[in-house]
Amino acid sequence: MALLDDRLSKPAAGREFPDSFPSILQQVQSLAFSVHDYHERLPIMMENCVAECDRGHQLCSFMRMGYLAVFSLPVDTARGIAAKALEIALQRYAEIDRGPHLSTRD
Repeated sequence: MALLDDRLSKPAAGREFPDSFPSILQQVQSLAFSVHDYHERLPIMMENCVAECDRGHQLCSFMRMGYLAVFSLPVDTARGIAAKALEIALQRYAEIDRGPHLSTRD
């Protein structure tokens, strides 16, 4: 049985996500990220960022075979640019995902 661990938060006041969940889902499915046997696809978490960075906005984070987290941005962020930045980040994460996996000892 496949588990879906998606978490879809509503954007906080004055914030919005860089793209819609269906669009992000389509990109994740088309990039075919590696997943554990108990997932059909990479879980997606849409979260409100609680830690602001002095070098810009945190857009997303990725844990190989674990999850993709997409963070809300201030509403004054250009949505088209944010969506394109997210698309590029997902492509880079997919390149990392296709790379060699580290071996670990049990």
